[in-house]
Amino acid sequence: MIRDIFLRSSPGLALLFLLFFAECSGRDRKFQQIQDLIQAGNRQEAEDMIKAELLEENRKHAKEFDDGSLEAPLASPGARTAVWVKGESKLVILRNGKRNEVSLGRRIKNIQLAPGGKFALILVIEGQGCKLAAVDLLEREVIHEISSCDPGAAITGDGQEILYSAQGGVGRIHLKNREKTVEDVLLEKSSFAAHYPKLTNRYYVVPDAQNHLYVFFGSAGMYKMYLFVSGQNISMLKDGAARPQVYFADPEPELIKSEAKLPEREALGVIFTGSAGKYRLASVFADRVSDETLPAPTIDPIQMLASGRIFYLNGETPALYHPVTGRKNLPMRARDAVILYGEDPEDQGILYQDLDGSIRFRREAFTEWEKKIQGLADRLTR
Repeated sequence: MIRDIFLRSSPGLALLFLLFFAECSGRDRKFQQIQDLIQAGNRQEAEDMIKAELLEENRKHAKEFDDGSLEAPLASPGARTAVWVKGESKLVILRNGKRNEVSLGRRIKNIQLAPGGKFALILVIEGQGCKLAAVDLLEREVIHEISSCDPGAAITGDGQEILYSAQGGVGRIHLKNREKTVEDVLLEKSSFAAHYPKLTNRYYVVPDAQNHLYVFFGSAGMYKMYLFVSGQNISMLKDGAARPQVYFADPEPELIKSEAKLPEREALGVIFTGSAGKYRLASVFADRVSDETLPAPTIDPIQMLASGRIFYLNGETPALYHPVTGRKNLPMRARDAVILYGEDPEDQGILYQDLDGSIRFRREAFTEWEKKIQGLADRLTR
């Protein structure tokens, strides 16, 4: 009776009510259908329905930035900048909601973003060789190039130093006003010791926001981690890093804050330690690596949140992971995803590569319907 009165009183509102009622009824039927499939043991069919529903829902709440991308998005330490490759030689830059492109005219093989996300060092293929191109991402131009195929090279956050393998050690090119002023060997080979001297050992340099250098040296999943601060001696922080990378803490966007209560920041970042099947996470502080390690569910690339929680990617389902509380799957399906933190709340969210290859950005909170569907997916994994 109440519905009849409502329908007679306002045709426009009545139409909205009917659409909402139809949507709710349709969702109830879909939810029940997936439940029935799970109970009947038709797991694959249930998973396919869940995936299709989550893909559709995410696309409703996400903005499409690009399609036909070659690489999944990569976020800078501090996560204020994200980049991806389009058409093999074009770099797409997203910073504070603004999307720009720069064409390097050569095939891009590797990208190393600097802390703060204003610069990048890009390994490009040129003829039979390679070059490292230092790129100003804000001005969208190449500021310097050197002939090198070093995948472990890096550029500092201020764009003034390029660090790369040279003469058996770590070389440095210092730039001032975009002109080379110094080219020397910053760290001699004698500063480092290898676990396996007969193997090919590589340097991987990771600068932090203060231009301190974390240098990994080694091979085959067994690296020694060193810290070099200008004007001081180099010191070894960790023997037995499994992956040559520091995963720095990033600020949390509101989309992630809404999913969990987050404690205060505990560490600068984390590194993977251990060996195949026995990976651990060690906290990195300004001048040391903690002897206490935490369980790691994967050695896939991760983003550490400022709270000490970890957003990591495992297959198609991004998840929040905490060593104590465990894993919390997010209601998304993606090839790859990064958390992005812009200076404006409008620019904060998850940048991801959809299963169709398109790059999308989601800043809206996950809906209760999406969480409900993900709950069904979690039941399948128990």
